[in-house]
Amino acid sequence: MRLTRPLLALAAIAATLGAAPAASAAGPVPCGARAVSTPFAALGNTHDYWLLRGGDFEDRGLGGWLPTSTGVSLVPGNEPWFRTGRLDDAASVRIAPPASLRSPVFCIGPLENAFRFHYWSPARTGARLEVWASVRETRSTYRVALLPADQVAGWRTSPPVRLLELASFPEAHVTLAFRPLGAAYRIDDVFVDPFRCC
Repeated sequence: MRLTRPLLALAAIAATLGAAPAASAAGPVPCGARAVSTPFAALGNTHDYWLLRGGDFEDRGLGGWLPTSTGVSLVPGNEPWFRTGRLDDAASVRIAPPASLRSPVFCIGPLENAFRFHYWSPARTGARLEVWASVRETRSTYRVALLPADQVAGWRTSPPVRLLELASFPEAHVTLAFRPLGAAYRIDDVFVDPFRCC
């Protein structure tokens, strides 16, 4: 059952080891076919996910992601579980306040109302990472996640972050914005879940 609360304050969860299986082709849905995998199976989540365009930050430049100001840069160092299944991945993106980073617009079907990603948390009291979603069809922007810094710096896997229930739309067009407060964060490998045919 999907949650419908527009604002979710989510605590970070510790991630365990495990690489993603090879991607496979998906069937037709309103937004078209995508390559899917089960990158979070080692965490007990066997849903199919697809990698958001440029969401592995391995291309030169930001691959269609837009920084709001200076303070956003590609840096060496991948999330350590290599959830894309590619062991040669070697980069992530660093976002330092007051900058934020906006994803490309992406299309989702009525059942694709959650996403998951990896982030490097600083050990800074009071620091946090906000994630905002903008939905073209509802003309709304709202915060979907608030991830506080941990006592020990390091990579984390976000819990599933849910968007508003969009079942009334055959498809919707969404942009995500990652905004750190109090300290720099890094993000990597942003996946959208679940991809279900028909």
